[in-house]
Amino acid sequence: MIILFDFIITRGEFTLSVSGKTCNGITVLLGPSGAGKSTLLNCLSGNLTPNNGDIKIGCNTVFSSDKRINLKPEKRKIGLVSQENLLFPHMDVRSNITFGFKVRKTTSKKIEINDVISIFRIEHLLNQMPSQLSGGEIQRVSLARALCSGPDVLLLDEPFSSLDAITKGPILHYIKDMQKRTDIPILLVTHSFSETLTLGDKAIVLNEGEIVKSGNPYSLLELRNNISGFPAESVVNYMKGIVIDKSNLYDKLGTVRVQGTDFYVPLEGFDIGTEVILQFSARDLIVATAKPKNVSARNILYGRVSRLKSMGISFLITVNIEPKLGLDVELTPESIDRLGITEGSKIFLMLKSSSCTINKY
Repeated sequence: MIILFDFIITRGEFTLSVSGKTCNGITVLLGPSGAGKSTLLNCLSGNLTPNNGDIKIGCNTVFSSDKRINLKPEKRKIGLVSQENLLFPHMDVRSNITFGFKVRKTTSKKIEINDVISIFRIEHLLNQMPSQLSGGEIQRVSLARALCSGPDVLLLDEPFSSLDAITKGPILHYIKDMQKRTDIPILLVTHSFSETLTLGDKAIVLNEGEIVKSGNPYSLLELRNNISGFPAESVVNYMKGIVIDKSNLYDKLGTVRVQGTDFYVPLEGFDIGTEVILQFSARDLIVATAKPKNVSARNILYGRVSRLKSMGISFLITVNIEPKLGLDVELTPESIDRLGITEGSKIFLMLKSSSCTINKY
């Protein structure tokens, strides 16, 4: 289901003038603070009313200034998760989630509560109160409640803003898994290029109230240094894997398998068979054009460069590792030239175990 929008709204001295559409998967609305991302989301949800224009969700027109149509938020079949994550403090987790079913209207999506609990892995939280939950757990419950309302579309307004880097990794994958299992389109607001590359099937870049560009997330990387206000962040590789070995008890290291590729990483506190999120910065991968010898890095991988994109002051290359893993690597222009790296180049990657962070999925 695609959202089509073409409208103008003025709030004080700020004007948002946008025309575009989402995709059937995960569309990321990307831009610096003050670009108009949350305003756009609130217009789509019905919490704000444009001055003029049109908004269409699937086959249904939910706003049209010419036709004098302006459906109330509860009539738009949209699930909205805001930055505040406002759970009902007097209800336990189970009651918060089932509240979504009570407000559910007729919908094209059939969602069962057991499926929702399974997707977000919150079985052990059902009897707890919101005050007993961590930031990541609150976010998972908020997403679960929104999903239980049976929305045709989910709108997520910076759902990771209050989470630290370690907590964020599993939530990213919960959202990806949720979208694949339910087939509900998602429009997600963020100012992070790393989150955009991890989640987005399509990205829309907003700046100063206008859409600058839209398309494949990797095609928009060059804008990171052309638009002021984006955080100076490194791209992060987030991957779901499973613990398969813990033989090196002395170093507290073990093996996590990700899509057929093994990583030697710190594993204290994780049992064999545990599903985990492995994450590390694209800047932590060291590149060599010949097989490295006598190096301290525990992880040495071999692959082919499938994509090379400029990010202004640096380049991001995507390396395909057999059988089906893709890793993002950040390099300086000088390194690209000196190593002669182009699309199709075969290279080795080195990664220290200490550069890896593990969190339970």
